[in-house]
Amino acid sequence: RRAAGLLADEVPEWRFEMPSGASVLWVDTGLDDAAPLEHFAHRHGVHVASGSIAAPGPDVDGHLRLCVDRPWELVDAGLRRLGAAWRELSRRPARVAG
Repeated sequence: RRAAGLLADEVPEWRFEMPSGASVLWVDTGLDDAAPLEHFAHRHGVHVASGSIAAPGPDVDGHLRLCVDRPWELVDAGLRRLGAAWRELSRRPARVAG
């Protein structure tokens, strides 16, 4: 539950679920595709699984699966870095297709 609280503080615009008894957070980033965020997270030293890798089915490409079963110091640092990656990605201008 601590991880859910920290994630809500770091990235309040995300919605997420933490299944009872599970050690993961399933995060809806609001993006159509979380792959760019996955790239930015990696640059910040955080490894996450995008929705298309973590779960089959439609409408999961903008999701992330976050494992939060590590020692708290690692989870805390990882979620803060993920928040920084999100803020960096959010500052970039959107690309227009065409």
